Amino acid sequence: YVSYNVYTTAGVLLGTRLFVNGTANAQSTILPLASLSQFSNDVILNLSGGATISLQLFGLLGVVTLLGGGSGANLTIIRLS
Repeated sequence: YVSYNVYTTAGVLLGTRLFVNGTANAQSTILPLASLSQFSNDVILNLSGGATISLQLFGLLGVVTLLGGGSGANLTIIRLS
């Protein structure tokens, strides 16, 4: 189980997605039709030992400012039996 949240200081027209071992994961992708300042998604993924996971913001030409104080983005990974 993998979940992520991204909080920006202003609404932006961009997408978010997870990369697993360097490959974009389609089921984790958010492609909004309007500007958002909050992006959240939850997915269940089969991961092998040593897998790498990263979170990407994409599709924007410019600068995105995340909320400060450590609350701008989070990624949670929970191992399910």
